[in-house]
Amino acid sequence: MPRPRWFARERARLVIGDVDAEALDKLHAELSAAGAEVTSVAGDVSVSGEVERLIRTAVERYGRLDVAVANE
Repeated sequence: MPRPRWFARERARLVIGDVDAEALDKLHAELSAAGAEVTSVAGDVSVSGEVERLIRTAVERYGRLDVAVANE
């Protein structure tokens, strides 16, 4: 089972990102439909500022970042 789905099944609160907005929207909808609390941030993790935005979003939304997974 891919990691975002596993984390969602374990009731983790998720911030997901992808450079492909269509794929990001699809995964967000799937995780939300399964009952996960999820926030999406479109971006390219090869750009440091966009990684910082993902982290900042997680901290602002959920108060902290516990785990980061890249290249799923």
